[in-house]
Amino acid sequence: MISTAEKEAEATAVATAPLVGIIIVYKYVRGGLALIASLLLTLSVATGHTSALSRFVHLIRSHATSGWIHLMVEKLLSGSPVRLWLSVAAIAAFDAGITILEAWALQRHLWWAPWLIVVVTSAFVPVEIIALLRHVSVGRVLVLIANVAVAVYLLLRARAGHEELKNRQKKS
Repeated sequence: MISTAEKEAEATAVATAPLVGIIIVYKYVRGGLALIASLLLTLSVATGHTSALSRFVHLIRSHATSGWIHLMVEKLLSGSPVRLWLSVAAIAAFDAGITILEAWALQRHLWWAPWLIVVVTSAFVPVEIIALLRHVSVGRVLVLIANVAVAVYLLLRARAGHEELKNRQKKS
């Protein structure tokens, strides 16, 4: 049985690895931007500025790099009832919450942080690939590569930390 102290040591080994600091900053910035987007969407709907949102959606459509964002934009352009706008705001808020949780957990050296990021990031890879197959763009390719690279990097770091912990247990 692995003790809490051993799990914390494993998490610290992952969290102090090179590039993890960059991942933490990226996650906080991305989560903050998603939260701001959610709040702006909600405020726009509440004040009746959905026509401005439609113009914004057309702008996003031509620059979207994330597959799930592109799918949501397509839904919004097919008709934009208030409920759909609020659903997008809720999805953005959820995305912000998960992303900020990932950054916070990595920063706090929680043992499950890398695994959370691997699972969450990997879950969206199929959606990113489908969107990429529908419309190839350099931005989408770069986002897909970055997401896969982060997931693989953290997976390898977490596994290495776990193996190191097992080896220490065998020696003692």
